[in-house]
Amino acid sequence: LKQPLLRKGNQLVESPWLETMHQVVDRFSEIQRKHGPDAIAGLITARCTNEELYLFQKLMRAGFRTNHLDSSARYGHLNFVQASRHALGIGRNPNDWEDLTRAKALLLIGTNITETNPLTAVRIKEAIRVYKAQVVVIDSAITNIAKLASHPILIKPGTEGLVIDGIVKATLELDLIDLDSTQKHPSAFKALKEAVAHISLEQVAAQTGMPVESLKETAAIFAEAPRSIIICAEGIVRRPDGYQNVMKLIDLAWITGKLGRPGCGVNTLTEEPNEQGAVDMGVAPEYLPGQSSFNDQEARDRFAKAWGVTLPAAGSGANLTEILKRCRNGQIRALYVIGENPLATLPTSMEVRAALDRLELLVVQDPFLTETARMAHAVLPACTFAEKDGTFTNLEGRVLRVREALDPIGESLPD
Repeated sequence: LKQPLLRKGNQLVESPWLETMHQVVDRFSEIQRKHGPDAIAGLITARCTNEELYLFQKLMRAGFRTNHLDSSARYGHLNFVQASRHALGIGRNPNDWEDLTRAKALLLIGTNITETNPLTAVRIKEAIRVYKAQVVVIDSAITNIAKLASHPILIKPGTEGLVIDGIVKATLELDLIDLDSTQKHPSAFKALKEAVAHISLEQVAAQTGMPVESLKETAAIFAEAPRSIIICAEGIVRRPDGYQNVMKLIDLAWITGKLGRPGCGVNTLTEEPNEQGAVDMGVAPEYLPGQSSFNDQEARDRFAKAWGVTLPAAGSGANLTEILKRCRNGQIRALYVIGENPLATLPTSMEVRAALDRLELLVVQDPFLTETARMAHAVLPACTFAEKDGTFTNLEGRVLRVREALDPIGESLPD
């Protein structure tokens, strides 16, 4: 896209920036005045820079005064962040690339890492080649990383959670427990044993397709290695029980004494480059920037003072699925979409088209005329990553700089 587009009748027509901006601002203001701030919502892609993500949530909260906002981190990464925060108090990966390379045992579950995260995959390949790591790959498809692994295991689709239960059960049966870790939290350990008491390894094997021998071998490899790392991704975090599955993996690391031990931990991979940044910048109704809870009064006061505004009420706010539901039932009348294409990426069952059809105002900001942009009342041409300055947060939690390498095309602007 080289120029802004405005809907005239039933088609999008090229229009100057000034006219487009006036129209967009007037329509947003009118809807806010008539129906209140809760009639407005926003969605943004985690392909944006930290600075853009921060500005977006600030615009929604301090400008429109709404907490209806979300990012593509909702598709799965937030399940990992919330489970990790709940169990360990940190909302990010505990390990860096160095740890991955030097791990003695790696358990990869629900990830096609060579295709989705090729740079991280290089570290795993190095761990295999240089450090002779034992790598267990559990997936419902035959992947390239499985072909390189010492222990490739094919399971039935959707049975990942049950497989983790089986590995935990095998760890208990083989008495591969780290007493220092479990004795610190006796009631939690008792609850865990009770939770898996009814599980039989034979049943798990029958339902998942992972043999009992493999369950036991995986438990032994993971528990006995001095440096053991778990990597989970879309096959775990994107499932309906993603949060529980991450919690189960953390349990496995806990009972084998791998939590808090150098070079060990439970990690995830994200599909888009800045999903961690999106969470850190507060682009989720649950979080303010810095992963402070949106309902934490002290944090609310701090941001309200810094921004010079009254924040939307504590406990308010809708996430991605709720936003689409409210668009469908007419509660949300205006939607600001940056770099997301829900019409093409979300399943038909979410009735995205019906939701977008009901909107009085749909503003889409994107480098390309996507399916969602074709339905918009206004389309704002954005730059690609190579045409702007900013920072991204990588999987290690490092903040990396991007610099403008090309001049923006036409009249397109950075987000």
